[in-house]
Amino acid sequence: MKTLIINNGSSFIKKLTQLTKGKVKVVPYNKLNKIDIKQYDRLILSGGHKFPASSNNYSQEIKLIKNSKIPILGICLGFELICKAFGSKLGKLSKREKGILNIRLKNQQHKIKVYESHLYSIKNVKRPLQALAKSKYGIEIVKHKTKPIIGVQFHPEIKKGNGGYKILKDFLNKSTFK
Repeated sequence: MKTLIINNGSSFIKKLTQLTKGKVKVVPYNKLNKIDIKQYDRLILSGGHKFPASSNNYSQEIKLIKNSKIPILGICLGFELICKAFGSKLGKLSKREKGILNIRLKNQQHKIKVYESHLYSIKNVKRPLQALAKSKYGIEIVKHKTKPIIGVQFHPEIKKGNGGYKILKDFLNKSTFK
């Protein structure tokens, strides 16, 4: 299994790389034009804090998300880029959300604890995305209805109190993700 991690400036990139099994290549978001995506079995879009997803700095990544045929997992900023690629609006929170947060999975009564560190939120998603989990700040998990694309607003690579860690492990342990 060959994984390409697109590094959007995440401070957790080392943890993410350590958790990924198989061959892993990490490439900065602004060097995507030098990579043959067809060589990889799956993509992980990391978090980041340099620019918001609404900036034009991620145009190559947005194009990749729209056209990819391989499984994609977007984390934090990667989640926001997935939402932006399919027409959802990004909103700025009044202050940075950082720490453990409870989220509610769609159609389930129980909550899971996840580690958050972000300043932006998505309140509504547009088709073909569907919301799978929410918190008091907005949507926390999205899935594409027909493509193997999932995004999480939190950081599943951080194990501390993190029920979202299972999502990352499932993505990394499966040859396909639907």
